[in-house]
Amino acid sequence: MKFAELPRTFTRRIEETNIIAYIVKGGTPSNVKYNIFKRINTGGLELKPQEIRHALYQGAATNIYQRLAKLPEFQMATTYSIRDDRMKDQEFVLRFIAVCYYGIEKYKGVPDNYLNGSKEKNYIYRSCGA
Repeated sequence: MKFAELPRTFTRRIEETNIIAYIVKGGTPSNVKYNIFKRINTGGLELKPQEIRHALYQGAATNIYQRLAKLPEFQMATTYSIRDDRMKDQEFVLRFIAVCYYGIEKYKGVPDNYLNGSKEKNYIYRSCGA
């Protein structure tokens, strides 16, 4: 339907609804973007940290995390104990890549900041030669 074809109750609701927009400028640190996204998306089902990272950092690396988490080698190395619901398996892949390629010396005691920094740098994408 076109807007003019909608019932009056719907058009009124659309016209009277406020739209809130947050503009995050380029160059904003990844941890600031992560925290803004986390605060905005607090209604309904609370997102897990990896789900937030997945939403913020789209691209080829995201597909690689998914593929690596499904590999039999990953499954065996984790004794089939890491569930794939809520992207926990992909977070474990990210943790491994972060330690191996981003460097443990960059860890400053805040896991989310460390993993966000690693994901932002796309070390997995570079390391896999994709």
